[in-house]
Amino acid sequence: MNGLIAFAQPSEAILPVDTTQIVVEADSLEQTKRIHLPRKATMYSAVLPGLGQVYNHQAWKVPFVYGGFVALGLTIKWNQDRYVGYKRSYIELNDKNPETRYYENYIDLSSYTINENSVSSDLNSRFMGGINLYSRQRNIFIIATAAFYLLNVLDANVNAHFIDFDISEDLSLNLMQMESNPLNPKPAFGATLSYNF
Repeated sequence: MNGLIAFAQPSEAILPVDTTQIVVEADSLEQTKRIHLPRKATMYSAVLPGLGQVYNHQAWKVPFVYGGFVALGLTIKWNQDRYVGYKRSYIELNDKNPETRYYENYIDLSSYTINENSVSSDLNSRFMGGINLYSRQRNIFIIATAAFYLLNVLDANVNAHFIDFDISEDLSLNLMQMESNPLNPKPAFGATLSYNF
């Protein structure tokens, strides 16, 4: 007769009481690697330009970021002011009102003839050329500002990817002989390139 023997634990487990405390050394906490998230750097830089660079520990780039935005903003304002001035001059030159003379700020009238009935076509074309020029330049610098903003975000993202990139001192190239194919007696030439990460 075969029998089965089984052992069971009591319904309440009896655990030994450990009175020792766990001591965590400060050095072991510092050795844990902090995770650097490229997505976080990208979002920081998208919300506030330059903040992603600070997150990447590249705060030296922040003055260049804001200097670029200030320079582009001043250039846009300068072109906008010229555009508005030339447009107002053109309108006041052709309104046949002798009291509106804003155009005198932009042009020397000694070589032009202006009377109530006719305006020189050369003068009109000069003002239209100024309107078109400054409007085009203003629009180009607005696009350049948007591109600079995207470049700021891209810079934060790319540099965040390289924060944890480890370049060891052991960068080497190993040359090894290739084994020939035993089924093919002809010599084979080739190269193998391998990286160890």
